[in-house]
Amino acid sequence: SNGAQRIFGADAGGPLEEFSGDFHFIDGSYSFDGGKVGGYAYIIDVDNSPAVGRSNTFGLFYEGNGLYLEGAWQDGTTTVGGVGDFDAFYGHAYYKKKIGSATYGIGLEYLEENFRTPFATVHKFNGFADAFIGQRLGLNNAGGAFEGISDIYVSYVRPGLPWDVTFKGFAHYYLDDGFSDAYGYEVDAVLVKKFGDNVTALLKAAFFFEDDGPGAFQDIQQVTLDLTYKF
Repeated sequence: SNGAQRIFGADAGGPLEEFSGDFHFIDGSYSFDGGKVGGYAYIIDVDNSPAVGRSNTFGLFYEGNGLYLEGAWQDGTTTVGGVGDFDAFYGHAYYKKKIGSATYGIGLEYLEENFRTPFATVHKFNGFADAFIGQRLGLNNAGGAFEGISDIYVSYVRPGLPWDVTFKGFAHYYLDDGFSDAYGYEVDAVLVKKFGDNVTALLKAAFFFEDDGPGAFQDIQQVTLDLTYKF
């Protein structure tokens, strides 16, 4: 592939609107009685953003019995912070367990400094307030204040509430890749209601609280309402 439309719309401009360059994605997985294992290779060269730049990412994952484990290694080139060539590690561990009607989870997602995920659905990770979206994409390092991220989080999902509503709650605590400096913490809440087979309503609230520090990150409070119609 040599082009990719981003989700931010035409008004975003530049790489937030569209990536151009050379992109190659290889994914594979194998399912068995105990779960699923897989691997991937992402070879990315973004021409219209030297900040995102070039990267080669190779990863493996396992999923089964409520456990998810993933690890990846990345090398590349970026102009962010004058780094130039870099290599970095990614890790994600998550465990969930159903108790009664609710499912509880705990996890850690780790991105070493300079690790970037320009094609990821970044809203799915590190909190719905999107406090670190520019850094996940690799566009900047928050003026030098972002040194990777260690996202320690817990989750709670409870379906079958009155009016057949599902509640999803998440709490995050964010530190740098050395587990020494805190960026802040976040609390998210989601209500999901299906109307028949075609319409789903989603009410989402996200509150990010920046820790006392260099001020590169700001408090964020946002509430969104989504209606989805499936054909």
